Amino acid sequence: LALGLGYEYPASGAMKVTTVGLAQGTFSSTSLVAAGKAAAAGKYREEKHQGKTIHVFTLDEQLRLFGLLDLRIRELAVTAINANTLAFGDVQRVRGAIDASKGTGRANGELISLANQNPNAIVGFGGNVTPKMLEHLRIGNDAVAKDLSSVRQIYGFVGMTEKDVEVLAAARTADPNSARSLGTTEAAKDAVQDTW
Repeated sequence: LALGLGYEYPASGAMKVTTVGLAQGTFSSTSLVAAGKAAAAGKYREEKHQGKTIHVFTLDEQLRLFGLLDLRIRELAVTAINANTLAFGDVQRVRGAIDASKGTGRANGELISLANQNPNAIVGFGGNVTPKMLEHLRIGNDAVAKDLSSVRQIYGFVGMTEKDVEVLAAARTADPNSARSLGTTEAAKDAVQDTW
C-alpha cells in the first residue's frame, strides 16, 4: 500500500487535502464495487477516464489524521489500475494515478523513492512539507512549532514481522543545524511520539 497526500490553501485559514492510495495484491474488483455500492446506499456514480471506470462513492465523513489534521472526506473514488493494483482516494488524484500508469501523467520519483525505503513494508509514505502547511498545524507548543518549521520532507513506513509491528517516521529539515535542534528537543520528541 502506498499513500499520497496533497494540500492547498484555497482561502485564508482553510486547507484542502486530496489523497490517493495504491494497493497491490489479489482482489476482486467486482466484489469491491458491489460492497461499495451497498455501503453507499445509492450515493454512487461512475466516471470514465482513459478507458478505465472510476467508481465514486459519496461518504461525507470527518476524520482526524495523525492527531493534527481534520479531514472531511466527501467522496471516495476507486478504480483498478491493473489486475493487481487498485487506486482509491480523491477523484482528481485517482485520475492522476491512471495517467501516471499510462505514462501520460507526472510521477514524483523522489517521493516514490522515499515511500519505498523498506520494500517489505505494508505501508510506505513520503511527502514534501511546506512552511505554509506547518503554519496551519495546531501544535500547541511554540518551541515545538519553531523546531518543526524547519521540516521539508517526511517519510516512513509501517511493516510487520512474525512478532512485531515496525513503524518508522523520519523528517528531513532545511539544514543540518535544524535537524540537530529538532533531534535534541524533548518537547518535539514527545509531540511526535504522541502524534504517531
